Amino acid sequence: VPPTNMNSDAYLAEPTKDEIKMVIDYMGDGMDVLKGEFSGKVEDAVLTVHDWIMDPAMAAAVIIHRSVKGLGTNDKRLVACLSTRYDICGFGRIAAAYDMKYGPGKCVKDIKGDLSGNYEKLALALLHI
Repeated sequence: VPPTNMNSDAYLAEPTKDEIKMVIDYMGDGMDVLKGEFSGKVEDAVLTVHDWIMDPAMAAAVIIHRSVKGLGTNDKRLVACLSTRYDICGFGRIAAAYDMKYGPGKCVKDIKGDLSGNYEKLALALLHI
C-alpha cells in the first residue's frame, strides 16, 4: 500500500521487522519456500535470518544448542551469540526458549555439561540462570 502522502519519503525506507513478518506469514510456511530456493551454507544463513525475524530468543537458543552439542564447544559461535544478543531479546527469554525447545532444565544442564570454571559461570550469569 503506497503512503497516503506521496511527498513523503516513507516509501523509500527499509521494511520493518513487522512488515517482513507479515510477508512471511502471507507466504505460508516461509521455511519451505526458502529451503526450496537455497542450499548449503547460504541456505543455513538465510534460514537463520528467517529465524531471527520470527523469534529472536528461539533463534539464539538454537545457536547456543548448536554451539554446545556434540564433542567440544564451538566457542566462537557461543561467545558471539552470548555477547551480542542480550540487547535484542534478553537472556531470560533465551534460556526459557531453550528449555521450551529442548526440555525443562536443559539449558543449565547443557551449559554445565560443556563449560567449566569462570566460562561456565559467565555463560550462566549472562543467561540469567
